[in-house]
Amino acid sequence: MSVVIRDAPAIVAALEDPALVPPPRPGAGAALQLRASMARFSGPADHPVRRAAVVGAIERIDPDAAARAAARLTHALLGRGEVDAVADIAAVVPTTALASCLPLADGRARPSGEEVVAAVSAMVGVIGHGARVTPEADDAVSDLVARHGVEGASVLYQNHDATAALITTRLVADASGGPAASAVPRTKRVATPANGATAGEEVILEIGAAGLPFGAGPHRCPGERLAEALADAVLGAISSAGYVPDLDAAEYDSDGRPTRLPLHRNTAPR
Repeated sequence: MSVVIRDAPAIVAALEDPALVPPPRPGAGAALQLRASMARFSGPADHPVRRAAVVGAIERIDPDAAARAAARLTHALLGRGEVDAVADIAAVVPTTALASCLPLADGRARPSGEEVVAAVSAMVGVIGHGARVTPEADDAVSDLVARHGVEGASVLYQNHDATAALITTRLVADASGGPAASAVPRTKRVATPANGATAGEEVILEIGAAGLPFGAGPHRCPGERLAEALADAVLGAISSAGYVPDLDAAEYDSDGRPTRLPLHRNTAPR
């Protein structure tokens, strides 16, 4: 049984409650070991130190440099013809641009953009989407950690889905004139006995509907400024190149986030 919380003050209180912890996913292999060591999934004993390390990694990234990289790559991808804003832009550009700005461990070669996106997608599939652990996914995660450390891999993980959705939901909102769907609609916690709830009870926090898309409390997303910079750069590049989303051909998930969003050149007078 799950408890669903939609009220913003109650969500903030839940996110600040040390007895409501991120859901565990025990298991062996590099991907699940990384998950267990991430600040994002840490309990109150480990979280402060791990979060500080992630914040430090983010602070070493120049948002302007990441934005310039994102704009350049977006323009290059738009030049290839028919483009889906979800699969061809949002799922590729933020991760590639961010990885290009992360420091590398000594002696490590910088991979191609395609290699980075494939590795991060494999990591997110296992850690974020509950996909089955495979040797290929574990190899990809091991390589990411060897290149960028746990903190750098964590930044790439937290950026991948959320920034992609931030881009596509804003594209739809700008084109339709309506409000943007939340890029991150909800997060989950599990109750511990100290919370006074049934131990193991799942608590679903509807942060998007409550107007808290970046969360709150000690687990509030530390990369908000960076995500906004990347999204602004991609959206600016799409607009300056004269592309608009084809809303009639768009497809959405149950939270209103695009899963398919073709772009075409705007032929209307400007």
